[in-house]
Amino acid sequence: MAENLFRFEEGRDLVGIGHEAERAIYYETASRSLVAVQFDKHGVYAGEQELLQRELDDPTAWVEAYGSGLVWVHPRYQ
Repeated sequence: MAENLFRFEEGRDLVGIGHEAERAIYYETASRSLVAVQFDKHGVYAGEQELLQRELDDPTAWVEAYGSGLVWVHPRYQ
């Protein structure tokens, strides 16, 4: 499953895994947006994205504010 999450990472940085491990949180570098994407053992469902925040220069501040709802946070954003 982790392989699928990192494979989807092109142009994005994996920030964390949402509560109940059903959504991956990615930082889209080109648009400076944070999005949540549905995933399961079969892969990531890019068509099912939820915009969490836009015009974000550094996802660390978002993680500090909302990270308690994540089951895993990438070490670069802790």
